[in-house]
Amino acid sequence: MTSQTPRIPDAETRKKEVEQLQAVVKRMDEGITQLDNLIEKLEEDIQNSPLTAYRLRRIQKMTQSE
Repeated sequence: MTSQTPRIPDAETRKKEVEQLQAVVKRMDEGITQLDNLIEKLEEDIQNSPLTAYRLRRIQKMTQSE
């Protein structure tokens, strides 16, 4: 007969799983940091783009003529 009651793992198993989860969280944090850096670089590129400058001048001209 199988028991439906959940079994609490022993201390060593819990310790290993906690370490694994901490490693996963650390990798996720590193990935998030890399994505944040990429977003920052992309936003800087967009702001320095000639196309962005053109669009901003065009918007300024449109709002000044109104």
